[in-house]
Amino acid sequence: MIVELNRPGLGVYIPRMIWKDMYDFSPDSVLLVLASTHYDGNEYIRNYQEYMEIMGCRGRQGEPGGSAAV
Repeated sequence: MIVELNRPGLGVYIPRMIWKDMYDFSPDSVLLVLASTHYDGNEYIRNYQEYMEIMGCRGRQGEPGGSAAV
């Protein structure tokens, strides 16, 4: 699913353990993240194949590999 946030009043809720890629930002865009805990980079999965293994799925070739799941 691709969500295009192209108006200032739009937002998206992404629950835990959802793989996401964020890209194609305009030069004047702002990415705001609201969280209930402090950021800990060690809690993030940064490899798509590792994410798929944790989720109990088989990875497909050509899947993205540059974002993270929390």
